[in-house]
Amino acid sequence: SSQGDRGEGPGAPARLEVTHPHVAESAAFALSELRLLSESGIYETLSLDKIHYAANQVGAFHNNTYLTLELSSPHLLHATSSLHDVIVMADLEDGVRSFAIDEFPVMDGDAIEQFWIRKVMETKREREALFRQLEEEAEAYEAQLGKMAAQRSVSALGELHAEAAPGR
Repeated sequence: SSQGDRGEGPGAPARLEVTHPHVAESAAFALSELRLLSESGIYETLSLDKIHYAANQVGAFHNNTYLTLELSSPHLLHATSSLHDVIVMADLEDGVRSFAIDEFPVMDGDAIEQFWIRKVMETKREREALFRQLEEEAEAYEAQLGKMAAQRSVSALGELHAEAAPGR
């Protein structure tokens, strides 16, 4: 079994090998969720350097995987990597997962500002592209309405002409 000793006392987390597939998958889940949490997008630069510890415990409502993860980013404030205790919780009924972290990675303020600027510029470009698309669609719609109106006018003129023609 990949589980080691059961720790101190009943119900204690069972140690797992850090190379166990469940551990790797849980760490990847936690990292992918963490990357989504920064409004500036700077957490997208985080990567997993090493799994230092892993254990599992079935609780009342969740299957809990305890991890100590070494995360790195070129934008960390005081180092190139930092250690974080993480719990990945999987609901026992529906399997929905969530995670908790002891402390969020502290990033360099100047880097955060640069990420904010990049995000604002990307949002501006996306908004401008959407407005261009809406304008093009509106112009195409107006052109189609113009054609339909012209066709109705020609048809109405034809009817008037037929009514005015001799022999009716």
